Amino acid sequence: MIQGMLETDDGTSAGAGAGLLTDLGTVPSGMEPDETRYFAVAGYSGNDRASIVRVSSNGTVGVVGGPSPTYPYVMLSGIAYAQGARKTFTLASGYAAYAGSLIGYRIRDGMVYLHGRIQLPSGTSAIGTAATLPSEAQPPFDVVTEAAAGGEHVRVDVKTNGEIYWQQYSNPSGERWISLDGIHYPAK
Repeated sequence: MIQGMLETDDGTSAGAGAGLLTDLGTVPSGMEPDETRYFAVAGYSGNDRASIVRVSSNGTVGVVGGPSPTYPYVMLSGIAYAQGARKTFTLASGYAAYAGSLIGYRIRDGMVYLHGRIQLPSGTSAIGTAATLPSEAQPPFDVVTEAAAGGEHVRVDVKTNGEIYWQQYSNPSGERWISLDGIHYPAK
C-alpha cells in the first residue's frame, strides 16, 4: 500500500495530457506490481480535483492524468495492490480487457484486490454491468468507490452479489477504459 501526500508543483502549468510528473519515485524492490496499474486519487489546490497515478511494473510512480492543470498536491492514499496468485473472472458481453490488461483479483490477508483495465463497449456512455465476480471475491457489503477511467474518474459499485457496476462516465479524451486497480475490500 502506498500512502501520503506529495507536493508536485514545480512551477509549471503543464496539464494532464502533457505526460508530466511521470517520475514521483519508485516503490521498494520486490514490491513492484506484476503489470502497470492505474489508480484514481485526489489532487488538491484549494478545491478537490481528481488525478490518476500510474505505478509501473518497473516500480516507478507518476501522475499521468486528471483535469488540467495537474494540481500541486496529490494524495496517494488508497493505492493498494496485492502480489501472489491471481484469479480471473469473466467480463460481461461486449466488455474486454483493455490493451491486453490482466483482469482478475487476488485475496490476501482477508482482503480482495481487483485489478486490470476494462475496455468499454462502443456507444456506452452512462451505466453498465461490466462483470460478476465469483462468490469468493464478492464483498460482504456494497462497495461504492471511484476508479480511473481514461483521463477521468468514474463511480464503480461492487455489489454483494458480485456485480461490478459503473456509472457517471464522461470522458472527453475519448479513451474507453475503466481501471479496477485500487478497488479493495474485506473478503466475506
